[in-house]
Amino acid sequence: GDYGVDLIAEKETRRIAIQCKKYSKPVPNKAVQEIIAGASMYYANEMVVVSNTEYTKAAMILAEQHGVILLHHDVLNNL
Repeated sequence: GDYGVDLIAEKETRRIAIQCKKYSKPVPNKAVQEIIAGASMYYANEMVVVSNTEYTKAAMILAEQHGVILLHHDVLNNL
C-alpha cells in the first residue's frame, strides 16, 4: 500500500521519494520502476533508491532515463 515509496523527505521545495531495498544480489530495475510509479502518488519532485548492494545495468539505465538517484547505504552519513 505504499506505492513503492518507503520514505518521504522534505526540505523547502524539495520532496524526495525514497525506496529502500536490502538484497543479497544486485538490485533489479523493478525497484526503479516502483519509485518512478510511486513518486507521483506522493507529489515528489525527486526520486532515490537506497540499497546495501549494487544495481543491475538495467536498473542503472532506467534510473538515468528518469532521473532516479541510486545510492549505496554507506553514503547516507555523508549527505
